[in-house]
Amino acid sequence: MYSRMLKTADKARKTPFIQGVAFYQMGGIVMQATGFVSSVLFARILGLREFGVYALISAFVGFISIITAYGQDISLPTYLAEAVGKKDRNAISAVLRYYAQATLLSWIVFVCLFVFAPTLAVVLHGDPLIGTYGRIAILNSMLQPPIVLLFTALQIERRNGTVVLLESGSDIIQLLISAGLLMLGLGVRGILVGTLSVSLLSLIPFLWLYNRSALRQGLPGIGTIIGGMFRGGTRGVAKQGLWMAIDANISKNLYPNLFYLALNATGSLEAVGIFRIAMRLSAVPSSVIMPSITRMTNIAIPRMAGENPGALYASCKKVLVGTLGLSLLASLGAAIVAPPLIPIVYGREYAAVIPIFLLLLIPNILASTHVLTIPLLRIFRRIWMISITNILGIVLGLGAFFVLLSVHMNAIWSVSI
Repeated sequence: MYSRMLKTADKARKTPFIQGVAFYQMGGIVMQATGFVSSVLFARILGLREFGVYALISAFVGFISIITAYGQDISLPTYLAEAVGKKDRNAISAVLRYYAQATLLSWIVFVCLFVFAPTLAVVLHGDPLIGTYGRIAILNSMLQPPIVLLFTALQIERRNGTVVLLESGSDIIQLLISAGLLMLGLGVRGILVGTLSVSLLSLIPFLWLYNRSALRQGLPGIGTIIGGMFRGGTRGVAKQGLWMAIDANISKNLYPNLFYLALNATGSLEAVGIFRIAMRLSAVPSSVIMPSITRMTNIAIPRMAGENPGALYASCKKVLVGTLGLSLLASLGAAIVAPPLIPIVYGREYAAVIPIFLLLLIPNILASTHVLTIPLLRIFRRIWMISITNILGIVLGLGAFFVLLSVHMNAIWSVSI
């Protein structure tokens, strides 16, 4: 029996999906470590109030950037992997052409947001400085499409180790630059400039690396994609991409950014800072587990649907059970270990984070089911179902927030519940 278990483990270890998850898990550990260090460093150097300002800038840019997302970043891995699995050259060209078209449109909107960011900040927050700093984050968002394109190509090529190396290196360099600028007294601006610097430095090398990967796989290069950008045949992909954009904007932009804005309107900057740290820490257990699996399912499931649809159900069942179990165990461990460490690591003024952190662990466990539901709904062109569900969740959440406020509950507890 022992030898059988060893053979099963060895067979699993050699499975491309498991190998990919393992690579991303290692990268996820590095990303979580750098994220934790940066969170502690930024919170301690900035102080609770200035950290609240930093959280507010991120929420502001995330909120106004909703109109720049057309699903191109999230639909690219799904539909390009599916087209590669089917060896459909026309579909491959159409997906990449749609990505270029949607990116161009988003850049035009980003330029408008860059110009009017201080005015929008006055309308939303009464402070043009939020918009002035937000311009740096807007520029950084404009530089992300080449990075997404490269990482998608490398994932399809199954060069997962290269993806992890590039991502981890970028995170570490970003942390070092931002920390250095903070030490020089640049404050919130230093963090934003540090992030932008890494995106600028990686732009040309990442475009070159994409062309190398595309050449190996027989995919169109950057020049070919741009040259054929204005051809048609992208309506079907664009329609699904828009539904994906709606879903992503709800689950990643409106939530939690809309709640940050509501909290700022009814509470204090200190409350925004506490809520941001609680949100970030509560997401750590699932973030250690889910991203590596999610990135593999976003590529592997569409490719499997194209190559071998019969094996889809059994594979999905194994992934779902394993993900839920791991997420639950990680969250229970965090609930035991984190509370006594938060005041020590962040400082006593952040002790109010603890109960909010424990409460927010629950929705993060439930969210681990998305590792399968989202890629499956994308394959079957039913992404609108999760979008409508998330819209209802946001509406009910905001309704509950204002009801709890009306009965004189503390603003930060109202937004958390």
